[in-house]
Amino acid sequence: MTNTRLQVVDGSASDGNIPVNVPAAPPKKPMDISWTAAYPLVANWLLLYYGDVAVVEEHWPTLKRYVDGQQRQMELISKTAVPDFFNFGDWCAIESLAVCTPNTGPPAAAANYILAVEAMATMALALG
Repeated sequence: MTNTRLQVVDGSASDGNIPVNVPAAPPKKPMDISWTAAYPLVANWLLLYYGDVAVVEEHWPTLKRYVDGQQRQMELISKTAVPDFFNFGDWCAIESLAVCTPNTGPPAAAANYILAVEAMATMALALG
C-alpha cells in the first residue's frame, strides 16, 4: 500500500479531504464521498481479507481525519443525518446527469459514508 499511501495520505488536506487526483489544488467543495470512501474501505478490506493490521495502524490517523472531515462538511453543507454531497454522477450511464443525480447522488453518497464509518468501526476494534 506504499504507492497508495503516497497518493492518499500525502495528498490529503489538513481537514481530511482527499482529492480525486493527486497532487491536486485544494478543492473548492468537498470531494465526492462515493470516490473518497474507497480509502477506509480498501484499508478495511486489507484487514478483513489479509489480516493486515499494520496497514490500519499506519493509516489510522489519516483515516480518522478523513471521516471526521466528512462529518464536518456534512454539518456545514448538507445539514442531514449523514453526509450526502457528491460531485460527479459518473454512475449515471444512460440518463443525463440533470435527471439522474438529484435522485441517486445523495443516497449513494450517504450509503458510501455509512460503509466508510462501518469500516472504521471494524478497524477500531482490530486496533483495540
